[in-house]
Amino acid sequence: IVDTALERIFSAQQPPADRVAGRRKWSRSQVVLEALTCYLADQRRREQERVVGIGYQEMGDINLSLAEEGLAAENDCALAAGQVEAD
Repeated sequence: IVDTALERIFSAQQPPADRVAGRRKWSRSQVVLEALTCYLADQRRREQERVVGIGYQEMGDINLSLAEEGLAAENDCALAAGQVEAD
């Protein structure tokens, strides 16, 4: 199954790969290796961005909770000091 998939990929991408190889004076294998290396690096970058996005979302929730707690504490202090009327 893997050989068949690779054959389809290579047959479809052989002309563009050969053009790149000719321009860069590389072998077709070098072009394939470079393409795979770039693809894998891009996938790692996308995964890192996804994880960072999740982290920002989680920190947003935490920051909101901390801000609400701080506001409540500030109101309690102001109420205790007689600066604000109770509801």
